[in-house]
Amino acid sequence: MFNRSFTTLVSISLLSMAAAAAIPSAPEAKSLNLIPEWKQIQDDASARKTILPQDNVSSSVAWRGNYAELGVHLNGNEKERASWDIPVKLDLRDASAIAFDVFCEKYGPVSHFSFYLKSGNGWYSCSPEIEESEEWQRIIVKKAAMSFEGKPQGWGKIECIRFSAWHGVDGESKLGLANIGLPVPQKPEAIIIRADSQMNAIKSESKGFYQFAHNLQASFDTIGLPALTVADLDVTDQTLQGIPLVCLPYNPRVPDSLLATLRKYHEQGGKFLFFYSIPNEILSLIGLNYKQTIREPSPLTGFLKMKDGFQKQPEYIPHSTQWAAIVGNGETPVRTIATWKRANGDRTEYPAICLTPSGAFFSHVWYGDSAPLLRDIAAELVPAWKNHFKELERKEAEEERAAARWLASIPSKKGEYRAYWCHSPWGVSELTWDEAIRQLKENGFTAIIPNMAWGANASYASKVLAPSRDFKERGDALETCLAACRKYGIECHVWKVCWNTFGKASDEEVAELERQGRTQVGRDGTSKAKWLCPSHPANQQLEIDAMVELAGKGVDGIHFDYIRYPDSDSCFCPGCRSRFEAFVQHAVTNWPGDTKSVLKADWNDFRCAQITRVVRETATIVHKKYPKCSISAAVFQSWPGTKQSIGQDWGLWCQNGWLDAVHPMDYTEANSGFRSQVTNQRNVAGKVKLYPGIGLSCWSNRKDAVRVAKQIQFAREANADGFTIFNYDATSQSILQLLHKGPTR
Repeated sequence: MFNRSFTTLVSISLLSMAAAAAIPSAPEAKSLNLIPEWKQIQDDASARKTILPQDNVSSSVAWRGNYAELGVHLNGNEKERASWDIPVKLDLRDASAIAFDVFCEKYGPVSHFSFYLKSGNGWYSCSPEIEESEEWQRIIVKKAAMSFEGKPQGWGKIECIRFSAWHGVDGESKLGLANIGLPVPQKPEAIIIRADSQMNAIKSESKGFYQFAHNLQASFDTIGLPALTVADLDVTDQTLQGIPLVCLPYNPRVPDSLLATLRKYHEQGGKFLFFYSIPNEILSLIGLNYKQTIREPSPLTGFLKMKDGFQKQPEYIPHSTQWAAIVGNGETPVRTIATWKRANGDRTEYPAICLTPSGAFFSHVWYGDSAPLLRDIAAELVPAWKNHFKELERKEAEEERAAARWLASIPSKKGEYRAYWCHSPWGVSELTWDEAIRQLKENGFTAIIPNMAWGANASYASKVLAPSRDFKERGDALETCLAACRKYGIECHVWKVCWNTFGKASDEEVAELERQGRTQVGRDGTSKAKWLCPSHPANQQLEIDAMVELAGKGVDGIHFDYIRYPDSDSCFCPGCRSRFEAFVQHAVTNWPGDTKSVLKADWNDFRCAQITRVVRETATIVHKKYPKCSISAAVFQSWPGTKQSIGQDWGLWCQNGWLDAVHPMDYTEANSGFRSQVTNQRNVAGKVKLYPGIGLSCWSNRKDAVRVAKQIQFAREANADGFTIFNYDATSQSILQLLHKGPTR
């Protein structure tokens, strides 16, 4: 699995060699059924009629024989992106993906790409990984890779395709676009039913409906089993005809029509794979019944194997959650292959994974970390797949041996900063901080960046921030971590999430902050109560005081994260209006409309000033009071575009020496994109230490040590001072050992 060429849901295959100086002729549309709108393009006139630039300042269109040349003009203007729309009439209900061929002339002016499909009053969207290379690339955007915005009306009503190239460094570039079409269909072996009907009905869970279906699709891809993700509104009897396995990854409610279809499928002998929250009428199809949903005061940490587990099933599989759905079985024979484990090591009586003759049930959602377990369950439910999986295992073993040999050929680099971000204040599940830090030391790493504080709460003794729930239950996480770091000679740079209180502040604490007028409001007036307003003086002082307090605790560094606005549509609270009016020295009568038009530049400057004040004031105090304490920040990758999109002017922070190190979050699987971003960032960072962030935990294959090593090589080629990997968790342990064979030995 380690050296698969590109295993994300947005996959790439290289098609034809080309000279770097110009975009070559596009390849043939092999294995694609072109959409009608693309077929009708014959010349410049029809290309410009079909492909519509959304802004003539930043984007243009020309036809070059068998492809469209899209001009990206993001030099010296304030545009966030260049975009092109293609009006279409597409029914993608039975399609697994949409595809196109693309050539990127120069990546620098483009920070990243977005791809959208308009449906009704909403959009399906994703960010495909497009490489800067001398070759055309085939981009296959799987439906399961697409999240949503607004209120899309289903895959059967696609009205528009949109491409967006987002502003990176100032400059000009060109894209070649060709062969938009649908991949020749491959009959799926499994259907994943995504809860699209609930994405607006239960907005707080909408990301989960997308993410857990995405995770499951990625795992089926990993085990080599063709699967198709389908919206619950689009499922018919025909959709499930001849399909051996149907999966519901997170479907707390379903349309009435789907319930009838699933019953019919069950009567015909179909098998099911269910997860977590699911209507009892559907759960009963596999002979189980819902009892209760539990919430443990401390997280359950994973699955412990039972005597009825599979032969190759690990004795323990990490999976952290406080929530689990508990089921019973009545008279149906049930095989429980795992129960839950508590943080203290005790085995609970709660079934974690159950199998019946008709299906299997996971009592929580699918994180995507245990593809071999999914493979074993799938083979148990559909025995005809066993030979396929045996052959796949043989190939994987060969790939792993080849990967180990290649990794061993990569040299180490003396004096390099090598760090992991760790989102848990208590480190890696099943390890003490002492064990986790010793593991880093033994595998050649030099630093840890543990997330010990959020917008209003801390996992350590603080006079500035309220105690977090885990601090009340387990004590001072920083004290424990810092002791281990000192013991093994590992630097400890404490990570604080700024402004964001998600999941850490209690409902009562959030309500009080909102009552005081200290929380954010969206452009449309909706409350964003879990985000503190960055322009509120009390919030700014809270961030400054918290960082200064941390610096005084003897740590090696303090690390800003979320030192930005959440998006371009925040904050528009009454306090922001009055403070903005003071900033521009006149009343703003058309509020907030003028912030997108006549006062847009001023609004961008205002937002940047609020974030910058916290960094500047913190640096002024800490550099004077604690000169040995490093100040660093995790930042979005593409300055100066970040100034407009999120109010983050990290280029200025580097220029003025307010940061000692900067960690751009270059969470892309596209290696040439990573290389281009780091090269640009080296110029922006100047004399400040540059530690590019490698987004391993965001990749579809979270065990891809080869890709990590390649990105480490690219960081070195760009003269970065080291690197930082996200995220230090149970999955990382095998990666550490593989990296230590070569680049970190």
